[in-house]
Amino acid sequence: SLITNLKIYINGEVNIDLTSYPSVNFGIITANNYGTITNCAVVGSTYAHIIINVNDNVNSSNEPINNIASFVANNYSQGTITNSRVEVSITSKGNVAGFVYSNAGTIASSYVYGSVVNNTISTSSKT
Repeated sequence: SLITNLKIYINGEVNIDLTSYPSVNFGIITANNYGTITNCAVVGSTYAHIIINVNDNVNSSNEPINNIASFVANNYSQGTITNSRVEVSITSKGNVAGFVYSNAGTIASSYVYGSVVNNTISTSSKT
């Protein structure tokens, strides 16, 4: 799949409730990327903040099972992200990242600017 020239604007604080799901992979652009994302942005007003409400579920090793990111939760080996950016803050529980939480693919010429990553339960946060 291909996503190009997409710009998502966040105005102020946005709350998204995903507590009805036992586990969550969540990204503003997409949860899982197997294709190409290019020239995309998640930007916002001066105090743009996304709050993703999820359960505190863990796996058998007591590790968080929720992967939450401002852009893409999981970028798989076939996935490519280029010329993209995030300029908003994010708060959630579990595995939280400002851009991509798990990356096995390619990320090039992309960045996070002025973002704060808040993890309200786990120590597994990334920018």
